[in-house]
Amino acid sequence: MTDKLLPHNIDAEQAVLGSVLIDSDTMADVQFLHADDFYREQNGWIWGACQALYKAGTAINQITVVHELVRTNHFDAVDGAAYLSRCVASVPTSLHAGHFAMIVSNLATHRRLIAAAGHIAQIGYQADPDTQKSIERCELALRNVTVTGEDYNVLGGKELADIALEVIAQEKRSDLIPSGIPHVDDLIGGYAAGDLIIIGARPQVGKTHLAVTAANAQARASLHVLIFSKEEGNKSFVRRLLSVLAKVSQTKLRLKSFNEYEEQRLADAVGFLSQSNLYLPKMRSGLTTDKIRTIARRQADRDKLDIIYVDYLQLLEDKGERVQRVTNISHNLKSIAMELGIPLVAVSALSRASEYRPDEDKMPRLSDLRESGDIESDADFAFMLDRPWTRKPNRENEDADRLVVEVELAKNRPTGQLGRFTLRFQPLEGKFEYVKEGK
Repeated sequence: MTDKLLPHNIDAEQAVLGSVLIDSDTMADVQFLHADDFYREQNGWIWGACQALYKAGTAINQITVVHELVRTNHFDAVDGAAYLSRCVASVPTSLHAGHFAMIVSNLATHRRLIAAAGHIAQIGYQADPDTQKSIERCELALRNVTVTGEDYNVLGGKELADIALEVIAQEKRSDLIPSGIPHVDDLIGGYAAGDLIIIGARPQVGKTHLAVTAANAQARASLHVLIFSKEEGNKSFVRRLLSVLAKVSQTKLRLKSFNEYEEQRLADAVGFLSQSNLYLPKMRSGLTTDKIRTIARRQADRDKLDIIYVDYLQLLEDKGERVQRVTNISHNLKSIAMELGIPLVAVSALSRASEYRPDEDKMPRLSDLRESGDIESDADFAFMLDRPWTRKPNRENEDADRLVVEVELAKNRPTGQLGRFTLRFQPLEGKFEYVKEGK
């Protein structure tokens, strides 16, 4: 009887490598692969080179991969640049990279299952009198089937000390990004790399307006801000942005009823936009987290990117029923923030639950996040907004509290400190201001 070859597919491995060499943006869709997922060792070395370049933020192409292989002394072992060219020639397009990557990953899992089965057979032949111990060893062998490569690594001793020194140095450098929202930085210091921030509110409360004014404040502080708006077309969103920048109401902009002073402020606002670091993607079709990841990574590679805004979370497209869809989206948004090492702010709709609570308890809660899924667990910070004026039976535009928004810091993962405060929008200034208690 001859031994069977372990399951593998060299063509799929070459297709994955070729896809990434054709289009380095493909790496975002296949980075779940590990070097030891590849059956051919040479392919694993090439994949390791691609991963190293990706993590360093360096473009992935045949030239850079060759340099990385030379650096790691693997260049000759993989048959040089000629083999990379064969990988590129093996696939006409990078569109199906994810499909090929799943083939590679699934076959790697089956090879690990075979290895685990052999290990379990050895445990059985040892016939340890402690049967329970043998069972636990077998269970561990099966669990390890899904643990690969770097997942085996643990940190301790010197590694933990090095991380601690990095944390201290980071605090001293004040690498936190200002939130752009009055009083928030007094509570949390600002946003850190990889943070997912949720701004939740019912309609007409001002969640998008608060996000826009925050983004404007950050852009004025020379930060590079990328804004995805699915709720409004680009023109509508720019109108809202102009309203904030020029301190001119959107109604006046729509009706073109502004005076000469307001027209000058609008001209100044256009001038600011032409020189600013605010970016609004051109969206020709549905917005997905994959598109957000690709556009954001390209922006970061081409220029610089400090923070992302998404308005709003529930309008993003994904597969599955509503709760699972929102769960997938929140996971992916957190993943994007972590991958790019920047904060991501997502505006979120809320359920109607708060409307049915007593008048003294109308402030939204984390559980009110609409089709919340895992938003609560994914978020590092969550701000819930309430605008009491919207519940008045006889609302008047002249009411002093029309522009007042109550803000609840409902989640603060880094420190746990929560709080509630009041903001008031100042139309003449185009921004929110913090209202101190008692005023």
